[in-house]
Amino acid sequence: MNRREFLKKAGLGSLAAASLPALADVLGMPGTASAHGGTGFYFVVVSLAAPPDAIILTGAGRFGSEDAHGGGSFTHFQATGKPPFPVVGSGRWLPTCQVGFTPTSPPAFGAIRSGILEMLVRLYPTGGRAISGVTMKVVCNLPGAETGEEEGVTLTVPGAPFGSFVPSDPPSGVTAFTTIPPRV
Repeated sequence: MNRREFLKKAGLGSLAAASLPALADVLGMPGTASAHGGTGFYFVVVSLAAPPDAIILTGAGRFGSEDAHGGGSFTHFQATGKPPFPVVGSGRWLPTCQVGFTPTSPPAFGAIRSGILEMLVRLYPTGGRAISGVTMKVVCNLPGAETGEEEGVTLTVPGAPFGSFVPSDPPSGVTAFTTIPPRV
C-alpha cells in the first residue's frame, strides 16, 4: 500500500483542510522580529512511518542562529481498522537546540518564507520517560521557492522499530516559517 492509499484508508486526507483555521489563528499571534528576534515556525501535520504507524505533530516557536524556542504536541497512533485508531503514545515535545536552517532563494514572500529547519528535540510522552536525541526536520515550500524536498515534518526517534516518520505523499497538513515570530 502506498502512502496515498494509507492516508485515504486512515481517513486523514481532510486534516490539511481542518488545520488551516488553527494555523491562521496561530499566524495571527502578536510578535515582532525586532522585539523577539529570529524566524517563527508553525506546523500541523501527519507524518508516516512503516504502516500502520503514523503521528500527528503540532508545533510553534522561533529560532535564531543557534537556538530554538517553542514546542508542540504529538500523537503516535496506528491506522488500523476504523477510527478512532489505537493511540500508541502522546505528549509534548520541546526543542533542545537548532541544528540548522537553510532558506530558499528567494527567501521570503512578504512575512512568509520557505526553507528547511533542523532541530534536536526531546519528547515528553504522557506517563513515560523523556526521549532525548530526537531529530526533527521541518520543510516549508512556497510557489517559486521550493526546497526540493516534500513539505512536512520528519521525526527520527533513536532506536524506533518503525523507522522515521516522514511527510505523507501528498502532504497532509501545513508548515510555515515567518519573519514575525511568536512570543515564546
